[in-house]
Amino acid sequence: GEGVSRGMLQIAPVYAAVHVSQLRAGAALARAVEEAAPRRLVLRLRQQVQASTPGLLVAVFATGAGALARLRPELPGVPMVVVCTDASAHRLWVHPGIDRYLVFSDMAAGTVRQYQPNADVVRIAPAVRSAFYRAPPRHQARQALTGSAASDDAVPWVLVSAGGWGGAALEPLATALAGAGCKVLAVAGHSQTLQRRLQHAAGAVAGDRDAAG
Repeated sequence: GEGVSRGMLQIAPVYAAVHVSQLRAGAALARAVEEAAPRRLVLRLRQQVQASTPGLLVAVFATGAGALARLRPELPGVPMVVVCTDASAHRLWVHPGIDRYLVFSDMAAGTVRQYQPNADVVRIAPAVRSAFYRAPPRHQARQALTGSAASDDAVPWVLVSAGGWGGAALEPLATALAGAGCKVLAVAGHSQTLQRRLQHAAGAVAGDRDAAG
């Protein structure tokens, strides 16, 4: 499943088409995924539940939300909460039997209620480190990243990211921006393969500049 997701993310139009026409609409493909993926989780989750006495079950991914919903008949007294980590919920996030949805924006709350109008939805602050709420001045941020007090403010800095999975084709984009004279900060997420490619691209760009200089 992860391999398919990463493959689609490399081709943005394909991912967008599947996301809009299937996941958001709850169409046939989305229903098939919904039937297949959580079923495997339920077996393991049931074993964990039977070996303990949970006071609360929390899902932080759409597949986990589906697994909790399938366990609801077996655990009628256990609260079940879904933390919607997406900017907006698609159909696979929302299931009958979930007691509460925690979201990070009004938009996400609206998309949950799109599928379940009477859902108990609570907006909470994004789960990020407190430092993200105290952005430093630009010159301090650049100094912290470069380790040097000298900074050319005429050079534009660009942050390039594709989420925690690092699933998009960032390497050509980062290379093009660097070639255009930008200082590029590329975030690889959890993808070590992408990190290696970006590091290789950065070395190639630096080598080209040395040769030109």
